[in-house]
Amino acid sequence: MLKQAAEQPTDHWLLARAQANPTNPALIDENDRSYTWKELADISTSIAENLASAGLPHNGRVAFLAENTALSVAAIHGISLASGILIPVNARLSPNEICTLLEKAKPSLILATESTARAIHKIPTKPEITVLEDIRFAHTHARRGLSPAPPLRPLLPSMDQLIVPSSGTTGTPKGVRLTFAANAASARAVASHFTLTTNDRWVACLPLAHVGGLAILWRSLLTGAAVILASPQDTKAIDRAAAQHKGTLASLVPTQLERLTGLSERKSEFRAVLIGGASVDPALLIAAHKAKIPAYASYGMTEMASTIAIQPLSEKTGTLPLPTARVVIVDEENQPLPPGKEGRVCVGGPMLSPGYAWSGQPFDRTPENLFRTNDRAVITPQGILHIRGRADHMLIIRGENVHPVEIEQVVRSHPSIRDVMVKGEKDSLGGSLPVAHVVLHPGTSSLPADIQTYCRARLAGVKVPCRWEIVETLPRNPAGKLVRHTRHT
Repeated sequence: MLKQAAEQPTDHWLLARAQANPTNPALIDENDRSYTWKELADISTSIAENLASAGLPHNGRVAFLAENTALSVAAIHGISLASGILIPVNARLSPNEICTLLEKAKPSLILATESTARAIHKIPTKPEITVLEDIRFAHTHARRGLSPAPPLRPLLPSMDQLIVPSSGTTGTPKGVRLTFAANAASARAVASHFTLTTNDRWVACLPLAHVGGLAILWRSLLTGAAVILASPQDTKAIDRAAAQHKGTLASLVPTQLERLTGLSERKSEFRAVLIGGASVDPALLIAAHKAKIPAYASYGMTEMASTIAIQPLSEKTGTLPLPTARVVIVDEENQPLPPGKEGRVCVGGPMLSPGYAWSGQPFDRTPENLFRTNDRAVITPQGILHIRGRADHMLIIRGENVHPVEIEQVVRSHPSIRDVMVKGEKDSLGGSLPVAHVVLHPGTSSLPADIQTYCRARLAGVKVPCRWEIVETLPRNPAGKLVRHTRHT
């Protein structure tokens, strides 16, 4: 019987980049300060040494409430350098949600910035936390009470680099394990698609608690492209940072793109803006291009380390899977379906997660070891992927399967509607009736008189909402996805 070849250690990505391009810009922070790769590596190494000296074990889990700052980026790299496993925690979660997440994750260390520590202090159990600013500067205080820093351990591609709580749009988040190999494969696939070089600058305005925000850091490390940090909530700051520091690429969610498109004066000139996290209305992409924003819809998921398909220039809708990502449409018996037939999306490739860390559930896999998602889609003969919606969100209306996303795209295209969520209301026959919860554009106070006619001209009769409710806001997670199990206001 042949022995399996031993796994070869991999370089510490940040140290390798600092050695290759020490004086190149690596990071531009929210205060317009620029850091070279050597400077970023020095800060991250200092944090790593202090984490290890403070007792972080090999492969110890670090729950980190990061924010989009240079120090947070350095800490994320420092956790890897210290052989820790990053668990990004969204500081905007409620105290109960953070408490539940920490109970499931069982971290060796809870790390927070001075700002995000407030979220931890609100938790009734008052867990012990380490403040990043204290760790960062511990070495300037003669390392009091700390043992000598151990040498950096070699990294293996199969080692977990992070465990990401999934978006949790339908329930309690699962901990998705992502290895160094998976993150590297994802980063290289996207970098190759856009031909990233050391001259590029990627605007990072997705939260660093989300896989989409973290993926930008891995692309930067592996290509030498600099990262420009911006607040996810401040659209004008995003545009200003991109213009001032010559941003060439960006990652946005649809709501950010909508706000960016609405700015009256734009100076930044991107060569590509990747839109993900939620379904993208084709009308929004058209409006973005008119505003000289080259926006590309994307499809991805946490289990595949972020993006796996990107809209080609030749297509108005749909995305084309990246060469290293395998996407197959199957029926309920896991049999592959021909082009044009709708079914369940199954994915695989080198960026696939090895599984969940704490959900207690194994991956739903096909016999070919593909991950069986909850998304339903069709693939055209040309290989273009069209997502129809989530299988667990599907409505049965008069015996027909109807995806809420299909109705939402039509309703949202009406000039008076800013946002919409369609949910099912049980009918007398045990099926569902579509109900639309809509947010109106400013200046509009009542439901448009022509909304029913507008929808009937664009949708089959069974898909036209039977009832409309005007709401002030709709619940969305940090990735921009509608949270359908949460009540709106």
